[in-house]
Amino acid sequence: MLNDTKIKALKAKDKKYYIADFDNLLLCVYPSGKKTFMFNYKCPKTLKYKRLTLGEYPTLSLANARKQRDDLKVNLVENDSIHQKSDITFKDLALEKMEFKKLELSEKTYKSYMSYLQRFAFGIYGDIVLDKLQIKDILKSFEKFRKEKIKEGADKFFTLLNEIFRHAVMKEYIKTNPMLNLNRKDLLINKASKNHATILETKEIKILIDNIVNYNGYISVKVASLMSLLTAQRSFSIRSAKWSDIDLEKGLWYIPEEDMKMKKAHTIPLNSQCVYMLERYKQMSINTGYLFYSLRSKSEIISDNTIRSMFRRMGYSNDDFTPHGFRAMFSTLAHENREKHKMSSDIIELCLAHVEKNKIKSAYNHALNLKEKAILMQWWGDYLNEIANLNQQVKNIFL
Repeated sequence: MLNDTKIKALKAKDKKYYIADFDNLLLCVYPSGKKTFMFNYKCPKTLKYKRLTLGEYPTLSLANARKQRDDLKVNLVENDSIHQKSDITFKDLALEKMEFKKLELSEKTYKSYMSYLQRFAFGIYGDIVLDKLQIKDILKSFEKFRKEKIKEGADKFFTLLNEIFRHAVMKEYIKTNPMLNLNRKDLLINKASKNHATILETKEIKILIDNIVNYNGYISVKVASLMSLLTAQRSFSIRSAKWSDIDLEKGLWYIPEEDMKMKKAHTIPLNSQCVYMLERYKQMSINTGYLFYSLRSKSEIISDNTIRSMFRRMGYSNDDFTPHGFRAMFSTLAHENREKHKMSSDIIELCLAHVEKNKIKSAYNHALNLKEKAILMQWWGDYLNEIANLNQQVKNIFL
């Protein structure tokens, strides 16, 4: 049998090797020095031996590894199988993790965490299997926290979710922790900043695009809104856009530093949907320098309130949707679909012109990364076309 003294004394070798505890619990020692508990079991259906990774020592203690092994053995007897990855729901995962946390938490804290899970997770996405769970489902937890104006609890819940999903990665139920794509500060109640309402449901996005296209108002306002959707740039950058900064032939928009929030020049590739729309719009607009000039004076840009008013007239309140919501929409859906477009979170943030606080990383990301950004922005245009027939919708504006 193993004990902590024996485990700590085990040295790394050129190749990984296994040390048995008892009752099919193994400890694998890697050349890197990492030590991981594993459970060797015979599948009742196939009668073949399988090996399940339990966790890394000392994060997973010997006592907890043995308890996991015992629980898995009971599960084999009662259910004739160990949970397959595709069968595990978020509730299964959370309860499994909470069994381990129960050993390290006070009774009061444990009950508090279980209450949070019941109120803010289980009733929303508890029954969704892990490979079907999406970021937009998790976001609903924090929407509920905001509605109930619970700040401290939301912060603790964020930490708890992170631990639960890290456990899922460790157990190889999922490949990546979805919480890595979420910013804690953006999700918590912050009086100094206001969360911008957005729309994430496919059906609702289609309705929003239909409403913009069919809006009974100036075409410039409709084009400005769709340009916000297609480029995911800030409202002021859209409203102050100049024809001289846009290269339709190359499909690039060079935004000068004076038109950027952080006063740092930004280049964003334009997807084919946006290029087509701007080409048609340019043919019919008056060349005053600005794409979207004020209805009162052609020497001034369109106001932010003009676009907001369009959404109000279409029936969207500030709690339903705001112009800034296009950026939140792009950010969330781009992060959710990383396996499809194959671009990293860094590229998503670069497209949004978010400033990296880490100076070393910021210097690294100073490169334009135009190729990667172009791939992502074209995926975004194609994604919108797939769910809302956007190509035809853009054409309908100019009919």
